[in-house]
Amino acid sequence: MVTVNAASYAPRLAPGAIAVAFGAKLAESTHVAESLPLSVNLYGLGVRIMDSQNYIFSAPLFFISPGQVNFLIPDQAALGEARIFVISEDELVAQGSLLITNSAPALFTFTANGKGVPTALTTYDGEHFAAVADADGSLRAFKPSTSGKLNYLLLFGTGFRYAHRLRVKLDSLEIKPVYAGAQGVLAGLDQINLVLPTTLPSGLVNLQIISDGYASNVVQVQVAAN
Repeated sequence: MVTVNAASYAPRLAPGAIAVAFGAKLAESTHVAESLPLSVNLYGLGVRIMDSQNYIFSAPLFFISPGQVNFLIPDQAALGEARIFVISEDELVAQGSLLITNSAPALFTFTANGKGVPTALTTYDGEHFAAVADADGSLRAFKPSTSGKLNYLLLFGTGFRYAHRLRVKLDSLEIKPVYAGAQGVLAGLDQINLVLPTTLPSGLVNLQIISDGYASNVVQVQVAAN
């Protein structure tokens, strides 16, 4: 069984991050958690995590299926190599290992594969938010603020709510967020708020998070010329 970050599919995870375990015959059928707070038991299936200090936690569950289980890394899990166990009706059905670090930055994307357009919102007029992509996935070009009103970019991901040092790179330009942490409503979801400077490069721009020395997946946004 392989466990990865739910946003980037990278093998690194962090406390409070959303994880995905891939395997075979993990559950008998497919079910989605329907309420908050998340339950640690979904139709008889549970996930246990033994951290590097040998403490065992029951992980809250988002989704289960025969080939995939989505769950939350407990906030209290110690850093280092951990073991994961998938248990169905008190029977061990799969196990594996995962690496927990203080920060494991990852951005959710429109295609849900960690590539391309990020799941993000931006202001185009200093007031109203809109998605950075149309419903068909095509990019919308956003403009840096020139009217005196601040324009924002809001990014959504997981694995960086406890980062000590975080910055965002737009090509070679680095921006310090005005907020980076838990989104506050959805379990495991993290958010970054950026004020867009007037010096943004125009065109298709690569965007990446760097936190505590770890880099996220690279995504793309479209910036209009001033």
